[in-house]
Amino acid sequence: MATPVFAAGNYGVAGCGLGSMLFGNQNTREHQVLAATTNGSSWNQTFAMSSGTLNCSPQLNLKTAEVKKNMNMFISANNEALAVDIAKQNGETILALSQIVGCKDAQYLGTKLQSRYSTIYQQNSIHSVTNNMYDVIASDNYLAENCQL
Repeated sequence: MATPVFAAGNYGVAGCGLGSMLFGNQNTREHQVLAATTNGSSWNQTFAMSSGTLNCSPQLNLKTAEVKKNMNMFISANNEALAVDIAKQNGETILALSQIVGCKDAQYLGTKLQSRYSTIYQQNSIHSVTNNMYDVIASDNYLAENCQL
């Protein structure tokens, strides 16, 4: 099943809208219920989708979804080798990952990923590793500017 355009952004299952701005992508049941309630009670989600506001930017969400999908496939196939390369700050899998996310500076990417290793691998699921890794890259000013997220 294809991911809906507006379900690919930096938010959880409640979708984009004011709730996503207040509760982000905190994927606990409680946070997503609060986000959905906020979206529903303030009647902002439909407006946000049609106007591209409140985390509802379709172009950004499609690009983010595509990058995460490619990262997820790569991490699924190379998770053990990638974890080893991140731990040592360099290696073929970091070079390949840098190409997937469009980073020109694989060395800096390796350094940043190593510094956040425990955050990236705090959960064992590939989906969580992908999201954590994406968040590490997107939250670093240098990488955000020099990668094609």
